[in-house]
Amino acid sequence: MNVGRASRRSLAKLISAFAGARVVAAAGELDLPEQAIYYANHSSHLDFLTIWAALPAELQQRARPVAAKDYWGSGVRKAFAEQIFNAYLVERHGASSRRQRIGLGGQPQGPGGGHG
Repeated sequence: MNVGRASRRSLAKLISAFAGARVVAAAGELDLPEQAIYYANHSSHLDFLTIWAALPAELQQRARPVAAKDYWGSGVRKAFAEQIFNAYLVERHGASSRRQRIGLGGQPQGPGGGHG
């Protein structure tokens, strides 16, 4: 799925219209740093889409959203996440990762697998 810049901008405008996302600059012009972390309060799985849509086009190309692999990691959602948005999909902690952090004696393990 090869999506060009014009298609991405159209998608961004659609998402912004739907979500009401927009960037308002105090002085009328954005002065964004070379590197930054943008984050949301995690109201839904669409948070990264909303933030991405609000970014200027030049930042959209460089942005690397982080998204939950259990939601975005299969089917058409995976294709959108990885091929359009260049998302980095991560495993979320939960029951399975909690079991990995608990040692044989039922005690939490520190970094590197040792008791901490």
